[in-house]
Amino acid sequence: MVQCVGVVVRSAEIEHPRQKRKFELACCFTDMSEEDRELIEQYVVWRSMRRVGASRGGEDEAPKRRSASR
Repeated sequence: MVQCVGVVVRSAEIEHPRQKRKFELACCFTDMSEEDRELIEQYVVWRSMRRVGASRGGEDEAPKRRSASR
């Protein structure tokens, strides 16, 4: 979990017929610790790498979790 203050700078509804309303948001973080900033940077890099892998025919989904009983 990160703690920060931010301002929503863009909000656009994504239209999907017969589905719940979804929105794409852009946020400008105005106050956060260096530690939290680094954590968000790592997450963005991880997400970007997943998308590149998916566009090249790699896995698009997160690995499946196994139950503890197995």
